[in-house]
Amino acid sequence: MDISALPAILTDMQAQMQALGEAAELLGGLPEQMQTLQEGMETIQNAAEQLAKGSSQLNTGISAFSDGIGQLYVGGQSLSEGTDQLSSAGSALDSGYQALIDGMKALDEGFAEFDKEAIQKLTDLAGDDLTNLTTKIRGLKKVDAEYQNFGGIYEGQSGSVRFIIETEEIKK
Repeated sequence: MDISALPAILTDMQAQMQALGEAAELLGGLPEQMQTLQEGMETIQNAAEQLAKGSSQLNTGISAFSDGIGQLYVGGQSLSEGTDQLSSAGSALDSGYQALIDGMKALDEGFAEFDKEAIQKLTDLAGDDLTNLTTKIRGLKKVDAEYQNFGGIYEGQSGSVRFIIETEEIKK
């Protein structure tokens, strides 16, 4: 080896040492950067796991939502059928209500006619005391039951008599 080349070699070594020193400084922060990188990777891994769980929950929720929509559709159809039945029943109820009103009017007219043709005439016959009329009718029935003949009958014999009473025609 040539000694004259030694200063150049030493200068070169010094430059290399300086370069190694600079590299060592750069590499000196490498463990911290690696730690930060590892923590970042763990954070990404945890986020990916949470994303997978959330995705699974989202799929389950979408499936439940789809089932709920199906049930809602079936319920809507049932509601529509029920509404149709209710509408039909409402029409029948309306017809029945109208028939009830007509029947009540006919009943009212019948009571009015009954009052005019029967009650008023009985009141005219008996006055305001219908109890007196009832007593008279019971008395007539008793006498009728005891009357057994027109022209005579042998003693110990029984007979029957029918009375036919002619009255005026009952007009409506």
